[in-house]
Amino acid sequence: MIATVANVSSEFHREIVEPGRLAAFLFFCALLGTFAFIRTSTHMIKAQVSWWPGNVDVGGTHVHHLVWGIFAMMIFGYIGVVHQPDSPWHEVVAVFFGIGMGLTLDEFALWLELKDVYW
Repeated sequence: MIATVANVSSEFHREIVEPGRLAAFLFFCALLGTFAFIRTSTHMIKAQVSWWPGNVDVGGTHVHHLVWGIFAMMIFGYIGVVHQPDSPWHEVVAVFFGIGMGLTLDEFALWLELKDVYW
């Protein structure tokens, strides 16, 4: 078991870290993880699971997670392009941009229909 972990770690370092692909890898993981989490969250809200936090409402208006995703992509896209931070901030920016993209892509039906198609 320890040998397997050591082999995976060595391979990860050789294939991801050394060639400079860590930010892209973390971006991809954040995108997939956020998409999976927010899909689960949407299903939990729709099923009215009592212990799940629920929707975000401001003044009685539902704020879709698409909004938070767009804000995250605007902020972290700007930081990544204009400021081009060094490591580890480069990777941090990539993760938050991936989170924003996951939130935004999850509501792609809202982009197409321009109306709330979930509820």
